[in-house]
Amino acid sequence: MNTDGVVRRFSWRALAAWEQDFKEPEDSKWIDNTDITFYVGHGMENVDLSC
Repeated sequence: MNTDGVVRRFSWRALAAWEQDFKEPEDSKWIDNTDITFYVGHGMENVDLSC
């Protein structure tokens, strides 16, 4: 897509994609400020990521 003039400003994957980026008030800084967004969820409910 870069060859077509599309610039990737950020690419957060796996544990770097946070739920708060899609909710108020943080969404205006991230998800609301994009032209194209692609999200794939894996349903990681109640997972302890503190290890």
